[in-house]
Amino acid sequence: MKSLRMLFVVAALAAIVPGAAHATHWNVSSGNANCDGWDASMAMSWLWAPDRDVCADVTTVVQLVGPDGTFTHTSTETLCQSTMGDVKTYGKSWGGDYGLTLNGTYTATITLTLYPDYGGTEDVDIIGPFTFTCGSTFDACHYTPGYWKNHPENWPLLSLELGGRTYSQLELLRIMNTPVRGDATIILAYHTIAAKLNVASGASPTSIASALVAADGVFATYGIGNGITGAARTSALATKDILAAYNEMECSGVLGTTTADKTIDSGEEPATWGGLKGMYR
Repeated sequence: MKSLRMLFVVAALAAIVPGAAHATHWNVSSGNANCDGWDASMAMSWLWAPDRDVCADVTTVVQLVGPDGTFTHTSTETLCQSTMGDVKTYGKSWGGDYGLTLNGTYTATITLTLYPDYGGTEDVDIIGPFTFTCGSTFDACHYTPGYWKNHPENWPLLSLELGGRTYSQLELLRIMNTPVRGDATIILAYHTIAAKLNVASGASPTSIASALVAADGVFATYGIGNGITGAARTSALATKDILAAYNEMECSGVLGTTTADKTIDSGEEPATWGGLKGMYR
């Protein structure tokens, strides 16, 4: 009987100790961040004490790191039984934009922290990081046929398809090292190969999509190194001009481009076509 009375006393004391009134920590927390902004949400369960107003501060910190520096947004909200009502579970969502015009690649991290007022342990939840690219579409460097011909070690692919046929890097280099001598299919092949390597390296293909289709049509119909005349030649050279403009857009300093790298054959050098024609018909 004495032990039973002691148990009742301990239970009664526990009921009046302030630290016994508490909220459990996170049940669920989630969030997202992208170019449009961020959002976060949480849910937790509460155990109310009958003799006091249990509260907890929830702090949200959003950190955005990008090419224009670091942006940090901090907000704190106090959640109490008196304002939330006598509910046993509670959910809350936050969100917003960054107040910035984003242009480039960014990383965002959302940190939620619960600070209970009853002396419990802080609960920290880190959501992310989220990486995303905003603003203008990123366009990698563009290199000329001369660059790719002189730097085969930097090719992103070891084979390409031209006109429905797959060519190895060795075959492609043989084409790019063949003097043009006025053959529109050769100069078109130079720039088609370079353009496809640029795209494979991360350059945007949007502006040359139709030109690449047209170039492949020329190779499928006439081959490479066979020579074409008339309207077909005029059309092939017009396609070459589109691809050449694309290949000459350049960028600053990546992969060590030099003036010599960008030099290609003028198209006036003499050449013998026998072996080349046999290979690419």
